[in-house]
Amino acid sequence: MKRLSAWFLVVIMLLAVLTGCSPKTPAPGPSTGDKIMRLGGDYGTDGHIDAMKSTYPRVATPYSFICEPLMGQRPFTYEMYPLLVKDIPTVSDDGLTYSFELKQGIKFSDGVELTSKDVEFTFNRFFDPATKCLNTWMIDFILGAEEMMNGEAETLAGFKVIDDYKFEITLASPYASFANALANTYLGIVPKHAYEAAGDRWGIDILIGTGPYILESFDPETKIVMKANPSYNHNVYNGRTLKPNVDAFEFYNMDENTRYLEFEAGNIDYTGLGLTMAQEYLDNPNFADCVKVQNSLSQVFFVMNNGKKPFDNPKVREAVAYAFDNKKIAESYFKNLWPAVNTILPEGVPGYDPSLPAFEYNPEKAKALLAEAGYPNGIEFEMTCVGTGIFYQVYQIMQQDFAECNMTAKIDQVESGVWFDKRTTGNVQSFLCDWGPSFPNADTFMYGFFHSASADFLSTGHRNPEFDKKVMAARAITDPDQQQEAYAELERYLSQEAFIGVPGFNIPSVFLLQDRVHNWVDGNRDGLMFVIID
Repeated sequence: MKRLSAWFLVVIMLLAVLTGCSPKTPAPGPSTGDKIMRLGGDYGTDGHIDAMKSTYPRVATPYSFICEPLMGQRPFTYEMYPLLVKDIPTVSDDGLTYSFELKQGIKFSDGVELTSKDVEFTFNRFFDPATKCLNTWMIDFILGAEEMMNGEAETLAGFKVIDDYKFEITLASPYASFANALANTYLGIVPKHAYEAAGDRWGIDILIGTGPYILESFDPETKIVMKANPSYNHNVYNGRTLKPNVDAFEFYNMDENTRYLEFEAGNIDYTGLGLTMAQEYLDNPNFADCVKVQNSLSQVFFVMNNGKKPFDNPKVREAVAYAFDNKKIAESYFKNLWPAVNTILPEGVPGYDPSLPAFEYNPEKAKALLAEAGYPNGIEFEMTCVGTGIFYQVYQIMQQDFAECNMTAKIDQVESGVWFDKRTTGNVQSFLCDWGPSFPNADTFMYGFFHSASADFLSTGHRNPEFDKKVMAARAITDPDQQQEAYAELERYLSQEAFIGVPGFNIPSVFLLQDRVHNWVDGNRDGLMFVIID
């Protein structure tokens, strides 16, 4: 497959950009005359906005307004550009050492200039066990990362400060997408002096970065307030220095019903939209144009723990592939807002192969495979989820379909804390997983989810040394066509041969947006600079 062009990426990333919204009560402008965008969601429920300590967008989104990564990526096209550094890093001939130079004069919002020491501090903090970072897998291929995480070293062996603006990062093994990975929201650079002074207050009432917005206040029970950074001046696009177009963002902590009511009253400008409510709003002429749908790189797939019976048998996993009627669920439950997919890798990611066949729902085939596997009388297993949201409701449909295939599936509904403890110790038997990268990167799936290193932490139970070797080899491939074939082969193994995961659905971003807001790109930190409020 040839390299995807920028215009094609635009097409696949944007399902619909609908304009014109007529809420019952027009969204009021602030009495001060400032242009303030108000967002409703579960922001603040974690008690902090330190993205290193969370895997949730509800934390990473406000964090990204303040703390910037070294590299940036433009909305929709994922075009990589140097944000805090002067240029795309140069790479040594062996593909291991990356050389960087910071732009001079970039200042944190407290007026202190960004230097290489702050970058070094951020990367060391990322791997320091005391941080309890949940995202170390994103760049754990940096030389010395493993030793830090194991408590065998206090600093990264692969990070070398040359002077105030120049530094090098050396990898333990080649990773062709490393520069792209440095655009990840979770890798926002933090100031060493401010972090050390803040102590336990970091990420609560103190969070300082180089970003376009400054934390003004954070009350976990009510709202987070971000004010525009008047000194922001280092993001250049097409020869133009970008400045914040919005004076402030207010993130309101609201339950789902409240934020819908507040949106209808015009008191908030944005909220994520549940699928059941999405259809109601699309059917409502007063709000249909407020519903926005933007494609994403996130997929849902059904995971069966290979380390637990009966899923240690590949024939059983294949039987489940014929018992999981994702097409019916996409049509009847999701109303095709979450379309059914045939692959684990999403469209737009290297390795995506649209020619792979779908597994049509076939109870007789499923029962025959179970009999071949030694289960002529069927199987019993648990499907675990948090709460009674979307996945719980999908499980209820799956439960009925599985029953027709000689499978008794019990729903294990737990609280989030129980889920985390159970999943990270390899004790979840099966579950629906939503997973996706922050840029078009198959490694987030292949290494981040299915590599043997995650077998217990993500309850996949999948341990295959040969697969692991191929994943590590794919990381080093720089030729687009060769990379495409390498990841396509890994995809075929996962979803068509070993049935480690069964493809389910693509997850677009579905949300409500008032018509006074333009150019909002959901979930993209670089899109911040293009938002306009009337």
